Amino acid sequence: CPGYLLEPQVMDILAEQGLPVPPHSFAEKREQLAWAAAELGYPLAMKVVSPQIIHKSDMGGVKLGVADLLAVKQAYDELQAAAAALDFRGVMLYPMLKPGQELIIGFIRDPQFGPVIMCGLGGVYAEIIRDVALRVAPVDEETALAMLRELRAWPLLRGARGGPQLDIAA
Repeated sequence: CPGYLLEPQVMDILAEQGLPVPPHSFAEKREQLAWAAAELGYPLAMKVVSPQIIHKSDMGGVKLGVADLLAVKQAYDELQAAAAALDFRGVMLYPMLKPGQELIIGFIRDPQFGPVIMCGLGGVYAEIIRDVALRVAPVDEETALAMLRELRAWPLLRGARGGPQLDIAA
């Protein structure tokens, strides 16, 4: 997809801009898995990388709790097989994180409005629930906080029903 960045590129750009990103590694080939897994440790999350796959979990493109090198190689093979008819570029590996509330941040260059920033409820439900706020860029901290307060998920971020309050400032 010309004009689109893939996850490995996005992670590099975010890190170059000084934004916090989780430890990660991109393995284009099976032979790179041992080094990548050893660098990150176990258990791992693995995600398929392809410009033709937007919703990875919908097509079996995510493997969680991958416990050892044998499982990493098997997960790679399964991810490659799931994307066999598509443009398979490799896999992203991440250490498993503690469960928590996922948010999504996105950017698009709208032909009428120019650069537009989106934030909202993330994870596997991002496009099912469609809880997002949009602003024309640039967005400062005050505007970003206002966007979060607009979300129907705002009470979840604030610790609804005894849940943990998230680090909103972060």
